[in-house]
Amino acid sequence: LAKLERMVPDSVNNVRTILDIDALARGAGITLRSIDVSKSPEESVQGDGSIETTTLGAERVGSVVLSLNGFGTYAAFKQFLTNIEASERLLDVIKIDITTSESGVYSYTIDMRLYWLR
Repeated sequence: LAKLERMVPDSVNNVRTILDIDALARGAGITLRSIDVSKSPEESVQGDGSIETTTLGAERVGSVVLSLNGFGTYAAFKQFLTNIEASERLLDVIKIDITTSESGVYSYTIDMRLYWLR
């Protein structure tokens, strides 16, 4: 039960989440330039700044899309994705954009969805 609570917590701690994602990136050798929060059209922004999604017939689940922008080698990027996959927190990678360079250090933009119970 404790592992499930870490995967999908019952509250959102944006600062802790951003620090955790930054640690995953740094551990892989990726330098993050920015982490932006966005929402999709079917979601609504709540008074506390969180974003809520409801699904018919299911428990209420909050979610938010984080857009990460960073740079590093391709090997570091693959390790970062492995770190995300192994993370205790449920994170869905929904989009990846890669900008190549001659130097071997690429720019990455990754959109991922983060969930919590309401």
